[in-house]
Amino acid sequence: MSCPQKLQRFCLCLFALILTSNRVEAGQEHAQLPVERALKSQAFEELASLSPARLPSINNSNAAFPSNISGTFKGSWSLSQPNTSSHVLPVLDQGQGTVAFQLTAVSSGQDEVLDVQGGLVLRKGAYRSEHDTFMEVDGVYVITTGQLQAVLKPVDRVKLNLEQQDFDLQTADYRKALRAAALSVEESEASHNLSDPNVLQKDCELMLSLTVVTASNASDTPGELPGAIDGEQPQVTGALGKLIGSKQGRGDTVGDTVLNGTLFSSNCGVSLQINATTSHVEVYEAKAVNYTFMVTALTFIQVLLLLRQMESTNTQATASKVSLLMLGQQAVIDAYLCLLHLTTGFVVEPLFNAFATAAFFEFVNFAIFEMQYLLSIWRARRGPALDTWQTQRELAILYIRFYGALLSSIFVTYQSQRFIRPILMLVYSFWIPQIMHCARTDVRQPLRPLYIVGMSLTRLLLPLYLYGCPSNVLMIVPSPAFCMVLVAWLSLQAAVLLCQTVWGPRWFVPKRFLPAKYDYHRPVVPREVAEGALDSSSGPADVETGDAGVECVICMNPADVGQPRTRMVTPCNHFFHNHCLQRWMDVKMECPTCRRSLPTP
Repeated sequence: MSCPQKLQRFCLCLFALILTSNRVEAGQEHAQLPVERALKSQAFEELASLSPARLPSINNSNAAFPSNISGTFKGSWSLSQPNTSSHVLPVLDQGQGTVAFQLTAVSSGQDEVLDVQGGLVLRKGAYRSEHDTFMEVDGVYVITTGQLQAVLKPVDRVKLNLEQQDFDLQTADYRKALRAAALSVEESEASHNLSDPNVLQKDCELMLSLTVVTASNASDTPGELPGAIDGEQPQVTGALGKLIGSKQGRGDTVGDTVLNGTLFSSNCGVSLQINATTSHVEVYEAKAVNYTFMVTALTFIQVLLLLRQMESTNTQATASKVSLLMLGQQAVIDAYLCLLHLTTGFVVEPLFNAFATAAFFEFVNFAIFEMQYLLSIWRARRGPALDTWQTQRELAILYIRFYGALLSSIFVTYQSQRFIRPILMLVYSFWIPQIMHCARTDVRQPLRPLYIVGMSLTRLLLPLYLYGCPSNVLMIVPSPAFCMVLVAWLSLQAAVLLCQTVWGPRWFVPKRFLPAKYDYHRPVVPREVAEGALDSSSGPADVETGDAGVECVICMNPADVGQPRTRMVTPCNHFFHNHCLQRWMDVKMECPTCRRSLPTP
């Protein structure tokens, strides 16, 4: 049994063992999964300025105040003041959207009072976007009244220009902005007109005032939250309403924690109505486990395809025809996915095993198999090593370039998140280097058709899932148009590669632009046949007519010199069968008879 076959059996056994253990653990563990992670909260600020009139009232006989509000919550928000300008927060321009909380409540040292910290995110819709607003939550929760009061600190500070009345009345916002401007002038040693309203800016002081209750879902109508605010029942639409309705349709009587209230800023004129309920993360956990299973299966298939390709290019002549840039680009993709899934596993601890399994297979793929293939291609192109130190130096440069490209791709992706789709189009151009390498060197396509088609399909499935599935695990906005463009682009590359296999590496280049090329099927004259017969073990029977053959020294069978399509003749006038000489030239580019160098076919 060959080494690649042993590796295939080992990977298959390991794949089955790990996936079985993951399925068992996924069925046993149902820990809470954070929806959003905000930065750690700072010290709690004084809330004496809050008005009791802003506290929402609860009108529900089934309501009860929970003793602990740690958990994840999802819901909706809407503008209480429709004329609120979106320049305060860009996410407000549509007037409504979704909200998600991640709260942690700990003892404050006082009876019936808990310190609450966590994060909050406001979105325009159900999917992530560049306008998502992340905030830190820092406050207190009173168990006896069910009141949650907190200060919100946006990750990106929200500032507005002072109004004229702030200057006339010299409000607290004016004095704070004046002190901040004076400090900035002192540090930068620049002068500003502090009487200009466009120079002085105020920080928006965002507050959160919620009433938290626990109520039975069975007694409420589908699509409505259990708590009533100021005598009115808040309607919930979209995914949240469907979730509540489905629970009630099953007769589920387990009480959910419901958050109703307002998010407001007195000095910036912002007021949002917040309605949220407990997020049931079991569905998200199952979705994440299925995602990691898909990634692991795709990676395993890619390993098998790569092993088959390595078997077909195990000689120096065939390995040197493979593009280093093509394989290196695919290895960078796998290394990036490995780091991404491993980081996700550390952040989302309940799903660490599932994401770590996917990361492990991707690590095996790029660090063992793809790097081994890269080294074999590099050695085939370099030739026999004469200087050990020079070889080690060139090998170190190869590793530096690979990991440098990996780190650069991570940095560029992080800095250019708004242009992620053009970056994906560039990343999924990994067949282009192989096409150009074969056309430039005029060599036969070394990639197997199964490898080309298989790799194209397996690498397409992940972006198609993220950008084509409405309920994808990362909550990315679906884009069927982008999926179609990506499929068409990668299919075009694969089609060109397959055509190079059939019609030659330069089939798409007009013949008038191609340099002169030796024709192994050129017509011959009797004198050339006679010269070739002298080096053969048996001469032709009828040189004049060309009906007889010259013996092919590779297979020792006659080659019919009168049929140019079935035989090949070298520049040194030696005749061979087509398949015999082609297989020979895959190993070495020299004449089997006289050992002279052969031109590229």
